[in-house]
Amino acid sequence: MKDVQLERAGASHSLVDATIIIAFANDLDAQRLEKLQSLPEHFKESFTKSSANQSLNVSVSEGKTESSTEFSGWTLDQISTSSDLLDWQLVVDQNRIIIKCLEYPGWSSFRDSSALWISQLSEFLDLANWPVQEIGVMFTDRFYWSLNDKAYRLGKFFNEHSRFLPESIKQGTPLWHLFQGWIEESDGREYIQNLNLSTQWEEKKPHKTEILNVIRCVKSSNGELSGLNGDTAKAIMEKAHHDNKKTLNDLLTPETLEFIGLNS
Repeated sequence: MKDVQLERAGASHSLVDATIIIAFANDLDAQRLEKLQSLPEHFKESFTKSSANQSLNVSVSEGKTESSTEFSGWTLDQISTSSDLLDWQLVVDQNRIIIKCLEYPGWSSFRDSSALWISQLSEFLDLANWPVQEIGVMFTDRFYWSLNDKAYRLGKFFNEHSRFLPESIKQGTPLWHLFQGWIEESDGREYIQNLNLSTQWEEKKPHKTEILNVIRCVKSSNGELSGLNGDTAKAIMEKAHHDNKKTLNDLLTPETLEFIGLNS
């Protein structure tokens, strides 16, 4: 597309990052937190850099405030050998797991790698029966448009007849945001979907359009969230991927869809 840039040079798609977020119903107990201490060694083949996470504890007694920190988990990084940029990040804290991919390798590779690490974490920390509060998948797309003295057009990227765009957005102004959400049920699971659209335009910088789509599974009628399971996470990821593509196909123009290769 003319005058349009993507986040990473040479990228063939607009996806900035794809992220899996798993929230536990309860914090990890002392036994699991102790085992978590050796996580970098267990995942050293996939993640070469690690940093310990600390939680801050504050107490007030007799008018005195005391604070202390304690180990709460790890942040593991996979760095590209060719660019020194961050490709993957794994965060494991006492109440959540986050898998973030910043160099998107395609859906099947992203899904399979994430599901494998989730299964390995479940086995390593004995989480097969540790209740999960929710599993979410987040997709972030960004477009940079060198507007200069050109007039802003919503139709540069967006299908103006999309069911996700109200009339109030179609006023031609370059700065706007639209946050919306809905609940749906599928295959015995309840999902909350949040679609956040926004633009930014800093002085002497390209105009930025961001699409943030979050699909969260918050309930399951068949007990799937009673523990952490890689197959369950994989099924939820597939649902999220399908819904994200469906949303983008409705939201974006044919030219934009071709530009990012969404359906190729």
